[in-house]
Amino acid sequence: MECYFAWEKRDPLTTLLRIETPPAGFGSMVFNLGDGYRVRTAKTTQLVPTAFLTGQATAHYELELAGRIGMVGVVFRPAGIHSLFGLPMYEFTDERVALSDALGTRLGQLPDQLADAQTDAGRVALLERFLSRQLLRRGHCADRTDYGANLIADQRGLLSINTLMNDLYVCRRQFLLKVGISPKYYARIRLVGTLCAQMASQRWQVTDWHGLIHQYGYYDQSHFIREFTHDPVSKLNGTFRQTKNKHGAMTEWKSRYSVTVMKVFRDGYWLGAFYDNKRRVAYDEKTAGVRPFN
Repeated sequence: MECYFAWEKRDPLTTLLRIETPPAGFGSMVFNLGDGYRVRTAKTTQLVPTAFLTGQATAHYELELAGRIGMVGVVFRPAGIHSLFGLPMYEFTDERVALSDALGTRLGQLPDQLADAQTDAGRVALLERFLSRQLLRRGHCADRTDYGANLIADQRGLLSINTLMNDLYVCRRQFLLKVGISPKYYARIRLVGTLCAQMASQRWQVTDWHGLIHQYGYYDQSHFIREFTHDPVSKLNGTFRQTKNKHGAMTEWKSRYSVTVMKVFRDGYWLGAFYDNKRRVAYDEKTAGVRPFN
């Protein structure tokens, strides 16, 4: 676990409170003990379940809270949810899944016990007891994938992912299973999330931009601006078809049906292909293969 948390406000909110949050690189388990609230993303607005599990967020999101605020939960290390529950984390990326659906009977009476507890310390003790039982039941020992994911998190994404994966002999598919996204993409999310958190702690009043840019591994100001302009944590997933014979930035690709050239994006990688006049798939050295699109 990364930490436990509790958030409570005794006096009900009289106006809607909106809190914008960048991805942090950690999954969580949340129990809402107050009034219901919504989460707004670029694609949807969702009334969140009373108790839910969430995997990696790959884009910023906004909480919309009203009435009574009361929640408690656990923030997990990158591979923590899989280690405890054995869940395939790629199914939880950008999702908030009801705990009853994710864990089934393993959840037991925990939500009711948390609601009946009178103090935050008592609720944390209940969560710790529940997770300890899960750990004993799973009998999981940390492996090189856990170590690699934790190292990326602790180094805030500021390390060579290819070197790390080769030195530790970490399988990328195993990383995707345990964390939910690719190692390189996770490093970028961790970097941007940490940077946003630091700027937010300074109320976005940064006095030394050059120092901040170099501290987080950007070559210069244009590199920094390009990363945030392209919003690296808002990934493209899906099949994108090109209607004109042009080669530009990935953001110029549109989902259209007049197919001449196609790219399939998934978690930071793309596969390119094109169709000939007889509608047969063909490949060339420029489009064949799976390549990072960053």
